[in-house]
This record gives sequence, structure tokens and C-alpha cells, in this order.
Amino acid sequence: MLNLSIKYFYFSRICVYFESLVTNFNNILIEMEALKHYRKIMKTCRKLKDYNYREYFLRISRDNFREKSLDLSKIQKNIEMLERQAAVQSLYPPQNSIIETLNIPQKLGIRNRSIN
Repeated sequence: MLNLSIKYFYFSRICVYFESLVTNFNNILIEMEALKHYRKIMKTCRKLKDYNYREYFLRISRDNFREKSLDLSKIQKNIEMLERQAAVQSLYPPQNSIIETLNIPQKLGIRNRSIN
């Protein structure tokens, strides 16, 4: 009887171990999916022509991902909204802001985030 309880104990420990492996694997998959969406958002933000919109959406997107708000449906809606905004701005390009005109980001050592 004791031998059976020891076997059950080890079996239950193995089950718990595999369950934790599956959970960790699922978490890794979710994080990989979120990283893919993060890259797509950053790429889409850089397509925006207007400096103010571009920097705003880049900052907001970075902050949202730092907070680990990983609602994938919400992220997908944001990507679609950014793509629409980029399309509208490509149809009606805004004038360059004074920051872009004077190349202030380059003088400060900030790399140019525009696609132009």
C-alpha cells in the first residue's frame, strides 16, 4: 500500500511539472504574439507623415506594451486604426512641422523615425 502511495505522489508531481511547462509555453506564445504585434504597430506608426501624430502614437504604443496590456483584439484594432490614419495622411500630406524643418531630432541625436 505504501508503494502505491509513493507512486501516486511521484505521478502527481510529474503532472504538476508538465502542467507548469504547458502554462509557461502558453505564456511564451502569447508574449511572442504580442511582440509581433508590437513590431507591426511600430512599423505602422513610422508610416505616419505628421510628426506630432507619429511621436504621439509611438509613445502611447510603447507605454501600453510596457504596462503589459496584452489584449490582442484591442491591439489589432489599434493597428487597423493606425493603418487607416497613415493612408489618410498619405492622401493629404501635412506640412512639415518646425521640428522636422530644422532637423532638431537629428541635432539632438534622435534617429529619424519617418519613412520618407
